[in-house]
Amino acid sequence: MRRAVEFYGFKPNRSGYICCPFHSEKTPSLKIYPDGWWCFGCNSGGDVIDFVGRLMNLNYLDSCKQINSDFSLGLEIGGKRNCAAERKSRDKLRLEQIQRQEFAKWQTKTSRLLCEYHRVLYKFIQSGGTDNPQFFTALQNIGRVEYLIDELEREPNEFYRTCRKEVEEIRKSLTGLKS
Repeated sequence: MRRAVEFYGFKPNRSGYICCPFHSEKTPSLKIYPDGWWCFGCNSGGDVIDFVGRLMNLNYLDSCKQINSDFSLGLEIGGKRNCAAERKSRDKLRLEQIQRQEFAKWQTKTSRLLCEYHRVLYKFIQSGGTDNPQFFTALQNIGRVEYLIDELEREPNEFYRTCRKEVEEIRKSLTGLKS
């Protein structure tokens, strides 16, 4: 909104006010907000499209075209809608959202698994039983598990690509340790 106001020749003061171009005044009464404007003098307001439309005496569609042209937005305005393309785009966005949600679930589940495995290994180490073979297994694996926990947090996408199989092996061995 502010960029548009400045583009069309107005300079908002420090408080974001300009003299309203829609009625005569000497003191600024039109407040510029990030997503619109309101004039406290003539009690009118709207968004950037409304502002440009009133300023240039344009209808809504022509205001959109004017903004598109002035700011080189490259939008197709006023053409026929391609419902199939819109649906495909919407479906793609929804699929990406579902994938992000599923990945976040996987990441949380994997983090919990690794932390649980670390806790079990630590318990074996704390027991200090050198005659227990799980003591030595725990000593061998605890450093790797700490590394995996850090990597999962630092680079989850790379972790997913490179360590998924290892996590599955840990899941199996943890099941065996608990039983």
